[in-house]
Amino acid sequence: MTNAHDIERTAILIDPNNRTVETVPYSGEPGEFRKLTGGDSIAATPVINAFPGGRLDEDDYWIEGDCSIEGYLFEDSILSNDDAMMQDDCAFFRFPLHPDPVAGPTLIVGIDDNGKSTAPGLTADDLRPLVKFIGMDIMSDAGRKGAASHG
Repeated sequence: MTNAHDIERTAILIDPNNRTVETVPYSGEPGEFRKLTGGDSIAATPVINAFPGGRLDEDDYWIEGDCSIEGYLFEDSILSNDDAMMQDDCAFFRFPLHPDPVAGPTLIVGIDDNGKSTAPGLTADDLRPLVKFIGMDIMSDAGRKGAASHG
């Protein structure tokens, strides 16, 4: 039996503002979420519901395909700041664990049998090459493409 003190309490922090993907200590306390993401409102999305067999194409659109993380069971959760899009300095990223762009700093965490945060099932090194930072201009790019097609 594993002692609760022996369980690794970490998360992967994806920060589009700083364009980093790193492992950070994370026990699941609300103050820690605020410190890491800058927000109080947590939006939790199970990775298992995020189309694990898909991938992004060269234009960053979600398409069906093979799983790009061999051996990963997709049992973690995505914890993002639900108010990130309301911030002036909000940047976005895309990755194969979620079908839509994600706003602001985000945590990937594992969940143990008691619902407590634990280390995710993949590492920051596994995830780093799959994250595409798309910055703050995601909406303005879409607007320019639409205007160009009508002009």
